[in-house]
Amino acid sequence: MRFLTKLILKILVLVLLAGGAQSLAQTVYVNQRRCDEGDGTLARPYRTLSRAVDNAPDGGTLVIQAGSYPEKDRLPLLIGKSGKRLTIEVAGGPVEVGRVYTERIAQLTGNSDPEGKPHINDTVPWGVGGVDLGANTEHCDKDGQNCKLYIFFGDVPDAGDGDLIAYTEDTNPEPNGFKLTPVLRGGNSGSFYPFTFRALDGTLVTTGTNETPTGAFSYDGKAYVFCYTSDQRSHLTVSGDPSQPNPFDELFELSSKFFQVAPLVVRNAEIPGLPANPGQVYGLIMFGHGVSECQGSDCAFGVQLAWMPLPPDKSQVLYYKGGSDPGNQWSPNEQEAKTLFSTEKRYWTSLSVGRIPGTGQWVLLYQRTLSETGQDQPIVARTGALPWELSDEIEVFNPYREGAYGRYMFGCPEPAFAYGAYLLNPYTRWNAAEQTATIYYLMSTGTPYQVQLMRSVIKMAK
Repeated sequence: MRFLTKLILKILVLVLLAGGAQSLAQTVYVNQRRCDEGDGTLARPYRTLSRAVDNAPDGGTLVIQAGSYPEKDRLPLLIGKSGKRLTIEVAGGPVEVGRVYTERIAQLTGNSDPEGKPHINDTVPWGVGGVDLGANTEHCDKDGQNCKLYIFFGDVPDAGDGDLIAYTEDTNPEPNGFKLTPVLRGGNSGSFYPFTFRALDGTLVTTGTNETPTGAFSYDGKAYVFCYTSDQRSHLTVSGDPSQPNPFDELFELSSKFFQVAPLVVRNAEIPGLPANPGQVYGLIMFGHGVSECQGSDCAFGVQLAWMPLPPDKSQVLYYKGGSDPGNQWSPNEQEAKTLFSTEKRYWTSLSVGRIPGTGQWVLLYQRTLSETGQDQPIVARTGALPWELSDEIEVFNPYREGAYGRYMFGCPEPAFAYGAYLLNPYTRWNAAEQTATIYYLMSTGTPYQVQLMRSVIKMAK
């Protein structure tokens, strides 16, 4: 990561100008929060540093406005390659260069790609003209065989907002995405079987509008799905074979502090500070987004943390409350759950969690859209050595920085927006030599109402 302060830039300018005087020339502006390419003026700045450097005149001034810029080459190298003498100024806040590089691989759903890329899944014959989200888990049978990556999508408007289940057996998402196989209804209908669960009272519940799976995991040959319903509760459900058109069975509920749940199975002994007892080999870390506190009807929202030993048992759920006493950091009382960080008035955000192979570093992915600041917000990540010790936000997708508007997000800054970021953990890669993590994730775009497959390379902080 390279934060460019005015002090550093002044030093850079002195180096670049050594041996020659700066001539008088025009000022060129760059700002990644642009819907179009711009022309370098203050009113229409360039969107990328490379374009700004390419078009800046020798002896000119380059004004970099606050933001995160994806160029792999650092700014001094860009300028050095250009052979130009440039004065650099920073305006409006911190500038970050080169920590994250993001690309869209393909659109997974619908019947075509917005940029004409190869499109290997035609979901329309399944009754899925459009869909979003994509909580997922790799699931194997009890013997660890027949592994598939199951994806539990969100609302399908063509089918009463039922939720698609599909899976893939592809081990590599490159170069054009992966092939999906849907779970279809019985008979000759050809349409998808919507996610359904048998509630604790025996009734069958087929999730409807804004009722979706939020997180999934696999343990001991069974697939588990957390599902959000309109009463702002999360239902943990289970199936012995999610490839079949049969309902899941509800195990228990969590309340409004955990109505969006991102789960991850861990070996308890690998995570120092977990409250596991001897003999409890596996456990489940659960990040939950929901209500953190309310004053009357005015509620704030945030992310909380819980853990339980596996197999699942609600009576064994413990909530992280923090504190300086290592022996008293977990509570069976959900109301004592500490808010790890606030999401202000953002009443809903998808969460997903994973770990980077070879490092054990945690990655928590979520959206900032639907906050009070508008619909043009980024997808962000937090990382850390422990699930309760996470970094500040890292922008992994920014619709301006990635040039998404007009290419695969339509309407700038509305109605398109980026949301539903779900890590695809089996595909995560670590490059020890470069200290970079490559993550693959699903992302919904609103307009089009489809699911995109994304790849981000993150330079990890030392």
